[in-house]
Amino acid sequence: AYEIAEVTGVQTCPLPISRSEHNLKPGGPAEIVAATIDALAPAGTRAALIGSDWGGGIALSMAHSRKHRHRVRSVVAHLPSYSEVEKDELSKIKSDVMVCWVKDDQMHNFNKWKSNLKKIPKATAYVASRHDEAAWSDASRERAIVKFLEGIPDDVIPGLEIPTGTPLVYKLDQSLRSEERRVGKECR
Repeated sequence: AYEIAEVTGVQTCPLPISRSEHNLKPGGPAEIVAATIDALAPAGTRAALIGSDWGGGIALSMAHSRKHRHRVRSVVAHLPSYSEVEKDELSKIKSDVMVCWVKDDQMHNFNKWKSNLKKIPKATAYVASRHDEAAWSDASRERAIVKFLEGIPDDVIPGLEIPTGTPLVYKLDQSLRSEERRVGKECR
């Protein structure tokens, strides 16, 4: 188990848990994410949840759950590890959702997951092949995510400068909404 009590007040989360049916259990990953949001922002804040694999599954679980959906403004799920526990629970998601997928990933079969995507009312899909280097490049995926999160128009996004190896740094307001975006220091 690992401790994160100093930040969130949630005592432990036993590991390994890696299945969707555990995401919403008491003391589980959704409660840890919710407690982190509560510790960082004022009550009533709706956050953009961004996760890959199991993290994407946790974000989707929170977005559909009656207990946590009020905390979720939007979800970006990259190759989400997620299976419905109850039939059509994804259709209960009210927030905007972006799912990023690579068609030819043998560990994450898109054809198997497509039916889940169709259930999400306000879903945007970014699906590319690893063989299409331009579409699956880091820059293309980053632009697609920034476009989704910030609502940047199609005609503006090609000119958005996102340097390779340099993070975008966001200044957030009290509600965890972007006030300012700037290019950070180069990662080495």
